[in-house]
Amino acid sequence: MQRNNDQRDAGITQDEVLDALIASGRPNFNKRLLTRFSSRAIGLLPELRRTSRPGSNKPVYVWNEEVIEQIVELYDLVDRGWRDYHSRLFYLWLRGYEVPFEPILKLWLQPVEAGLHAITDGAEDADDMLWRVSEFICEHWLPKWRFSPRPNPAIRQVGIDNYSTVAEFMLSAFLVPNYEPDESLFASASEEAWAWLRTFQETFSLPQLQDALLNARGEEWAQAREDYRTLCRWLHTLTELFPDTENPNLLADPEMQEFQDRIFLLGGFALVPLALSARYHGYSHWIDQGITWVNEKLTDFSDPEVRKRLPQQLADYNLRQQEQQQARQ
Repeated sequence: MQRNNDQRDAGITQDEVLDALIASGRPNFNKRLLTRFSSRAIGLLPELRRTSRPGSNKPVYVWNEEVIEQIVELYDLVDRGWRDYHSRLFYLWLRGYEVPFEPILKLWLQPVEAGLHAITDGAEDADDMLWRVSEFICEHWLPKWRFSPRPNPAIRQVGIDNYSTVAEFMLSAFLVPNYEPDESLFASASEEAWAWLRTFQETFSLPQLQDALLNARGEEWAQAREDYRTLCRWLHTLTELFPDTENPNLLADPEMQEFQDRIFLLGGFALVPLALSARYHGYSHWIDQGITWVNEKLTDFSDPEVRKRLPQQLADYNLRQQEQQQARQ
């Protein structure tokens, strides 16, 4: 699509977008859809802005030219059958585009708030929260464990009282950030294990996660998203470094593309808030160090000599594992 410099400065119109889509083999969008997607209420595309073309006072509604990349992403997502609005919105946000964030934030906040309310009933004091946890287990879980026709094998092995103690410990650690467990209950646990538990509580317990979701700044959200996109780039790099020689066209299969979309969305839903909370609560250095380490390893793997030796190293490792397994038997 050729346009002169004056026109290019004025942006790109819906008609020009549709021409570009058709030229790329994407004929199924129309002006009605583009208008709807770019409305403020939907927000899957930026809003059109009013301008005029050189030599005319007639109003023209345009986007900045880089919007074509976002439109192509949206077209392909719709073409692959993704009809849910929130999935489309979340996908585009994960890909780095500017879309309304409030509906996306609610996707994370609702299950966190629902989990806290269901178990702690809105309590905020630590002692009240711990009491609610005990009450919840006694009212909802213990009857099922006691009277189930098929008891959990773990319950039969350790006994229902011990099992209940472990469940209460785990639930309290997950829901009460300043919970201090009785270390005598797990005498075999090392001091390092308790330190990791405290770090988990400070960072990933539901109240701490809720705090990060509600109060993180825009740039912190952008960094957490970029952390996840970095992970996705690593996986893409690995698939290029170690291609599936038996199924070279596997990733182009439509079912595999749908599977990749689902993994991308589920991974983002699970990992972005964790990265956000870790950075928000002061553990950015761990993430940055991990990113640096993986980047160095991937650089090593890109060396042809390293890749040439890798299959034999993997074969040797598998052989050692088999020998150790046979020795244990």
